[in-house]
Amino acid sequence: MSRACFLDTETTGLHPTLHQVWEVGLICREVDDEGRSVSSDDEFHWFLPVDLTYADPFALKLGGFYERWKDPTMMSTFVEQFVEFTADATMIGCVVSFDVSRLETIIRGEGLLPRWDYHILDVEPLMLGFLAHRGTPVTPPWKSVDLSSSIGVDPERYEKHTAFGDARWARDIYDVVMAPREV
Repeated sequence: MSRACFLDTETTGLHPTLHQVWEVGLICREVDDEGRSVSSDDEFHWFLPVDLTYADPFALKLGGFYERWKDPTMMSTFVEQFVEFTADATMIGCVVSFDVSRLETIIRGEGLLPRWDYHILDVEPLMLGFLAHRGTPVTPPWKSVDLSSSIGVDPERYEKHTAFGDARWARDIYDVVMAPREV
């Protein structure tokens, strides 16, 4: 048995050192050795304190920062909770390397170490493999919304560019792709 955590962040831009994480959505569950859920999902959500000096106005608008950001959690509290909830977990998301690299910087900045498993899982390559196995041709460049539609997960059902909306979308993609099938 292991733990799977579906993750997404919203940031003040794309630059790895100038821009900051302002929202984190995390959905955790226990999974069996074949990746199937054996527990209900636990959902966690944080808004983080940020300095908007170098923020990208487009990124703030896209994520709805001014409409949604409220009551930020103290960074030390967030880090302690996040490290505990993700201990030994596989982090899963859409371009999840973006999220974990920024969160690792935050965690280390608070004097702790990330404890998630170093194997992270991006749902885009999962969808590509799923479609290839079904014989559906996909050529680059592709978009995650198109891949998602192709596997039967309607991206319009999710609140895009919100940490929870995108974490839930990644979870549902994972569930479709990893569902047991007859061989």
